[in-house]
Amino acid sequence: MKTSNVIGDTTIGLPPAVAYAVEAESEKGDVSVDVINDPRSPKTLSAHSEEGQITVRPR
Repeated sequence: MKTSNVIGDTTIGLPPAVAYAVEAESEKGDVSVDVINDPRSPKTLSAHSEEGQITVRPR
């Protein structure tokens, strides 16, 4: 999954108890990843924001 945002906060809810390879970056905002982050996982998530907070959490 890939998501991109220019201005504003982004919240992504994922199924719990599953590992994801998360790459999240915000140029002007906080990044919070509250799911199991395993770079070896075949389930990938890429999130980018120019100006806003990114939150990745269980649903």
